[in-house]
Amino acid sequence: GRYFWAQRGPDPLGKAIAEFAACTRAAPDFAPAHVGLADSQILLAMYGFAAPRAVAGHARAHVTEALALDPESAEALTADGAIRLFFDWEFELAEVAFKRALALNPSYTTARLAYGDLLMMRTEFDRGLSMIRDAVALSPLDLGLNMNLGDFLIFSRRCDEAARHLEHTLEIAPGFVPGRLRLAEALALAGRHDTALAQAEIAFTEFPSLPRVRETRALVFAVAGRCDEARKELATLAEERNERYFSAWEIARVYAVMAEADEAMHWLNEAI
Repeated sequence: GRYFWAQRGPDPLGKAIAEFAACTRAAPDFAPAHVGLADSQILLAMYGFAAPRAVAGHARAHVTEALALDPESAEALTADGAIRLFFDWEFELAEVAFKRALALNPSYTTARLAYGDLLMMRTEFDRGLSMIRDAVALSPLDLGLNMNLGDFLIFSRRCDEAARHLEHTLEIAPGFVPGRLRLAEALALAGRHDTALAQAEIAFTEFPSLPRVRETRALVFAVAGRCDEARKELATLAEERNERYFSAWEIARVYAVMAEADEAMHWLNEAI
């Protein structure tokens, strides 16, 4: 389950959920299996594969079960903190959970990742980068952690460095589409538009129906100043809105890049 969970894609997350669910059937009192189910639901929301409100209740139920089985579980505390951070915006309570988790298990990389997310949201970029670098050092072949290091570098506006690290991530696993999408974003924001579009096209060839791929293509087009093509991608997403979920925040970001403030605000309100 953790192997598939680390791949961060919609199909691997489905496989992870199936494995974790099999664990709970085989051993209902095994807290890490319930945490795995919660973590998978959290990622479905975080990566734009499912509507956050549709999965938040499932994540909460699994965390409640895990904490009832093992109140001192670093994994369960981390998942609880992630729910408080990403779904409830309760920064202080999330930080308490992450600190407690790391006190119980300093080597738990997901706790370092989640605490790093909180620090990045607070614009404490150096501390956040230190946290994710420690996580990667503990688990250097973890695709999700490596991709998140690239993410954190993008947030810190160190886009050239982000691109180099994400290229390294794809050397580990060339078929890792979420990492390729992040690489396209980093390259675009670093001013390497043609290379960014080439990366986005590779992802689109492999997964043309995945909304996250179209969202990234729209962003890259917008950053490159090709706004008509960006709007075309957004229009395609809008046409499919009744058939599948896509992230309103991602759409808002594209409109913000194109300096279309009213549309950006509209989609941010949709996201909220």
